[in-house]
Amino acid sequence: MRRLFKVITLYYFIFPLSIFGQNYINNPYSRFAIGDLINTGLGYNRSLGGSSIALRPFNQINYLNPASYTSQDTMSFLFQGGITCRSSLINTNLDQDKTNNLNIEYLTIGFPIAKWWKFSIGLVPYSRINYLFREYPLAEEYNYISIDYQGDGGFNEFYFGTSYEIKNFLSIGVNACYLFGSLNKERIIDNVDPNTVYTNPDEIVAFTRIQEEYIASDFYFRFGLQAYKTYGEKHTFILGATFDGKTNIKIKENSITNRGFFKAGLIYVDTFKIVNDSSGSFTMPMKYGLGFSYVYNNILFVTTEFTSQDFRNTAINKEHKNLSKYNSWRFGAEYIPVPFSSRKRASYIERIHYRIGGHFTNTYLNIAGTQINDYGFSIGLGLPWRNPSKLYTYSSFNLSYEYGVRGTTNNDLIKENYHIITIGFTLHDFWFRKPKYD
Repeated sequence: MRRLFKVITLYYFIFPLSIFGQNYINNPYSRFAIGDLINTGLGYNRSLGGSSIALRPFNQINYLNPASYTSQDTMSFLFQGGITCRSSLINTNLDQDKTNNLNIEYLTIGFPIAKWWKFSIGLVPYSRINYLFREYPLAEEYNYISIDYQGDGGFNEFYFGTSYEIKNFLSIGVNACYLFGSLNKERIIDNVDPNTVYTNPDEIVAFTRIQEEYIASDFYFRFGLQAYKTYGEKHTFILGATFDGKTNIKIKENSITNRGFFKAGLIYVDTFKIVNDSSGSFTMPMKYGLGFSYVYNNILFVTTEFTSQDFRNTAINKEHKNLSKYNSWRFGAEYIPVPFSSRKRASYIERIHYRIGGHFTNTYLNIAGTQINDYGFSIGLGLPWRNPSKLYTYSSFNLSYEYGVRGTTNNDLIKENYHIITIGFTLHDFWFRKPKYD
């Protein structure tokens, strides 16, 4: 146990929490609302297409459904962290851009209080924005008018969750989630025609700059339920459900608007609107999910699920155009060559967890009458870790690769082809275990 705490302390020392998500990938779609939703769980979940609702891994933390915490070993302590590398190729009908980044994504802890009562604490991402692009919104005769969009930041989630098991076939859980962070957005409207000689330059607005910051600080709750039943010794069925209630998240807005004017051949900047700590809210819509899993002899596992969340009537800064209904279908499968009962004599290759998954998502964006979809597949490995005595433990490395496509180039929109590699680790140790000596 001491070795595990040393590793945790080192991880927190080397990678302070303030650097979460600072280099998120450039994506113009993240300009809308609260940006890209990061809802695919930890490395284990991501290799299964982001599935989570009907998952009950005994040596992994599944925070997306708090009812799953009761599957953890009664005497075990889990610590998980992960790093994500993302590469994207963004295409339009006229141009393309390639970007890469590397981020620390999550830190979570799971531990038991009793056989039927488990807890988990963690810091995970909720949404991210990062974009930098230029738009020419008017007709060809006014093609000198441009709007530069720039933004960065995101919301993080610190959660504290617990779950209870009822009569060995039903588990219920809840996460108390504290949402915090900031979104920084800027627009610069340039309306000076370089080919025009202005006869009355004192009345010409050269540009308008609007800078906005939205700071979130509030709680919401996620509820989970899982029912499970084993038939014979080899067949286990799991039904899962999650529910997030509609919540008004407190938002503070800081903004400043500048205008640049021509005067005597020079540009002067005039600040005419400042907003400091204006109170508002972002309506987080109700979200629900349903999932099903089947486990055969602890060597084969398959799962599928559906999640829905309606953003059409939500808003940030009273802006809700281009928002739509979010629907996501996810599925995954895991295979382990030998069952747990035979694993003491198994080779390293036979101990590896082999995973595959996929997803199809209608994102919450509908732009120019076009639903922005996101679809892809994933593969992954769970690699067991040997301790200094060369004995296998429940600690592991979780590697996942995901390829996906978001958007389209139709209607002058943007298409993104992305590759995501997640390197996660699970450190397992025993809770309150006393050493014995002969």
